[in-house]
Amino acid sequence: MSQNRRQKRILIIRHGALGDFICTLGAFAAIRDFHKNDYITLLTSRPYLSLAQATDFFDAYHIDNRPKIFLFHKWLALRSWFRKSQFERVYDLQTSKRTNLYFKFFGPGKMPEWSGTASKCSHPQTTPSRTTMHIFERFADQLKIAGIQHTPLPHVEWANTDITKFKLPEKFILLIPGCSAQAEFKRWPATHYAQLAERIWERGILPVVIGSIIDQKVVQEVLRLCPHVLDLSQKTSLLEIIALAHHAQAIIGNDTGPVHLAAAKRKPTLMLFSGVHNPKKIAPTYGNVTIIEKNPLTALSVDEVESILQQQLKKSLV
Repeated sequence: MSQNRRQKRILIIRHGALGDFICTLGAFAAIRDFHKNDYITLLTSRPYLSLAQATDFFDAYHIDNRPKIFLFHKWLALRSWFRKSQFERVYDLQTSKRTNLYFKFFGPGKMPEWSGTASKCSHPQTTPSRTTMHIFERFADQLKIAGIQHTPLPHVEWANTDITKFKLPEKFILLIPGCSAQAEFKRWPATHYAQLAERIWERGILPVVIGSIIDQKVVQEVLRLCPHVLDLSQKTSLLEIIALAHHAQAIIGNDTGPVHLAAAKRKPTLMLFSGVHNPKKIAPTYGNVTIIEKNPLTALSVDEVESILQQQLKKSLV
């Protein structure tokens, strides 16, 4: 879109992690709709750039490497970029201590309108229940304070990626056994995923597993115990995960970013929670997502997950 057609310069700040970024898609859409004729820049982290570029929400992008506190020259460069960009309104959807500090970078002089939690900003979100709200409600509340009355749930209607290279059959179920290296408590055991995969295979459905490099130990254990699994780990982009979810009969995975991403396609999704994090605050609330919570997650049986999967598959055929 041509910058000449834009009336105001708008900045949106959102870093991640992936699950958090996906949860923000509805807020991105609401801001784009409200600022139809404005020029919107997204300040984000590099891993989410390709996903952001695939949407129709932004006109420009800037990568924030989030420098360490002692790298003064990088902080000065970032401050210089803020001031030179002459943003008239900023939506801080990260609302962290770091991004609250960014608000001060615009001074001295005229400050932009600022939606967030920074001290003395123009549109502060001071709602007492802010920290206990579901993330979707929190964004809707923040944007309403800034004058945006409707914030939709996250959607990925804009995603359209060809996955014919994977040569998938008509019937397959997507397994996502991943989680971050710092949150192993979120991971349902590899042995359980393997047992479930074997049962899926026996029903004439191909189990397909995806994951990142940090999930390789788990993925290899699943493959060892159930060699029928198709391994697409480290072979899929974020946009390809969306396409896989679109064609899958169901998605099963831990509380992790790729599951949030896949669930946005509204296909039957089983999301496994450990009980450490509250799903009432972060789990997808749109249709076809079933939350299964057990603390510890190792106590969640394969029988229980398989039973719920069968119920969801029957519903999807009605």
